[in-house]
Amino acid sequence: MKKNPLAAALNKARGDKAAPTAGATEPKGDRPTKFKNPDYIQTTVYLPRTQHKALKVALIQDDLEFSDLIEQLIDQWLEGRQK
Repeated sequence: MKKNPLAAALNKARGDKAAPTAGATEPKGDRPTKFKNPDYIQTTVYLPRTQHKALKVALIQDDLEFSDLIEQLIDQWLEGRQK
């Protein structure tokens, strides 16, 4: 099986020795899943590969989910537009 360099970097950032289970979809801790929440919709964004990899590592280091980061950044941007 071919080694995934991103998985290795993510495991290193987490401090994990074992690889994560492939396809794991359980939400972190007590966080409710947004997938079933009718107040949320799913969207897609295109990022450069290098930026995506760096982002995933930083999100794991900060124990933050991608959707939470995007929600915060969009809120800040929208507030800035109202000025």
